[in-house]
Amino acid sequence: MKIKKKDFEEIIDLSEFLEYFLNLVENGALIDSVTNSEINELRYLSESRVREEILLNSQYSYFKRYVKINEKFKQNYLLLAKVSLKFQQVDQSSIRFK
Repeated sequence: MKIKKKDFEEIIDLSEFLEYFLNLVENGALIDSVTNSEINELRYLSESRVREEILLNSQYSYFKRYVKINEKFKQNYLLLAKVSLKFQQVDQSSIRFK
């Protein structure tokens, strides 16, 4: 799978904060716009260390315009992108504690 360098780095940067949101949820926070299935996906990404696996197994193209991701990590990358973009849209004021 080939991805533009800029898009790849944006997803990797956004995914850095997923642990923060998981800690909030596990400590009793309620986030209005997030469903239980998205929380389960977040938990899977965090526990499986998907971000780190992708970083270790991806490589930049010769001119560094693209990033090549191994095919076996394609689904995990797409899930990481989906969840990262979802949690980027979460407004901090929509987080409530029980």
